Amino acid sequence: MIEVQGLTRKYGGAVAVDALSFTVRPGQVTALIGPNGAGKSTALRLMLQLERGRGSTLFAGCRYRELRHPAREVGVWLGAEPADPRRRARTELRVAAAAHGIKRARVDEVLDLVGLAPVAGVRVGALSMGARGRLGIATALLGDPHTLILDEPSAGQDPEGARWLREFLRAYVSQGRTVLVAGHGLTELADCADHVLAMSRGRLWADEAVVDYRARAEGHEVFVRTPQVERLVELLRAEGLAVHVHGGTVLSVSADRARIGEIAFRNGVLLHELAQRETSVADAFCTVAARNRAATESRVRIDQARHFPRSAERAERRAAREDVKLAKRTKATADAYERLYDPTADVTSPPEGVIPASAASGPADTDASVSAIPGPAQASRSSDNRSPHRRPKRRRWLARSSDNDATPTDDDTRSRTRSDGVNV
Repeated sequence: MIEVQGLTRKYGGAVAVDALSFTVRPGQVTALIGPNGAGKSTALRLMLQLERGRGSTLFAGCRYRELRHPAREVGVWLGAEPADPRRRARTELRVAAAAHGIKRARVDEVLDLVGLAPVAGVRVGALSMGARGRLGIATALLGDPHTLILDEPSAGQDPEGARWLREFLRAYVSQGRTVLVAGHGLTELADCADHVLAMSRGRLWADEAVVDYRARAEGHEVFVRTPQVERLVELLRAEGLAVHVHGGTVLSVSADRARIGEIAFRNGVLLHELAQRETSVADAFCTVAARNRAATESRVRIDQARHFPRSAERAERRAAREDVKLAKRTKATADAYERLYDPTADVTSPPEGVIPASAASGPADTDASVSAIPGPAQASRSSDNRSPHRRPKRRRWLARSSDNDATPTDDDTRSRTRSDGVNV
């Protein structure tokens, strides 16, 4: 039995695992499920004392480092790649067996147990991902442990490998042993699990049997196949039920299967099929996550309003002001587009707030186009207003001759002649 109490791990200001506590009982497969980044792998490393953190984990009353022969009591595979991919599969297991003081004869036994005996002489780097996963499980089984902890064992497994994994874990716990399997493949893990531990954002949201966990999902869809589709749709909608038509003879109804059957029987509607879709673990997880997230946000708002009433009021006023600004900005943009694309609008009239150039030019005989162009003083004034902290750049002007085609003088000719009389 595994007893976990108050595991907590922080990375800077981020909380990876927050006060995690649960119990894994022997004789059943326990699945630690959750999305990527939920903290599952971190929790397993904390349990095995591979990372520092608060809390404790007991394996049959002892910590992992206090076990006399850890590999013979707790088999662990955390999804790590082999140290040397050039080794052969049999050699990899022999190295691990020698490190834990296990006989070499056990290597061939576990290779046959996980189905890797035909590829025992193949190099690890040449194996498929599913075969490497089986090799990791074989490494965890070397000491024939009573407790088995696996992280993402179904990763890379084909349908045949996933089926083998389910059957293997069921046979393993049938001997009264303990199995804890972690991963984000909710459906694959729940098919072979008896108990579910659902994690998200470092917290434990559910700790219950698989049957009870599936029942948490809202909505039960019933698929109905009948030749009298239109008649049954009218009857069900008259009862206030939501009906969706799939194809010509199939309906899906969000209601109880018995109620739909009674409605069809009372009105003489022939049914060919009446099946209720079983709620998946993924649907249950999404439902539980949504409920817990809403409850957490509501609790945070209540605590903030209770302890920091002024901060909550300021946040509400700030949000209201932002909404007003957004509404004004949206209305102004809509008005501008309406003026731009309105065929009845006067194109010659300037937009609102812009003074025509003719009005700003003064007398009528002044050219409007010239008056609209800002002069040097205006340009310098506008540039000063834009960047008053900058000083104007000093430009060095080179003295140039005003007449480039002028004939050089005698002095210039003499200056360009060297002392030896040769022209440059």
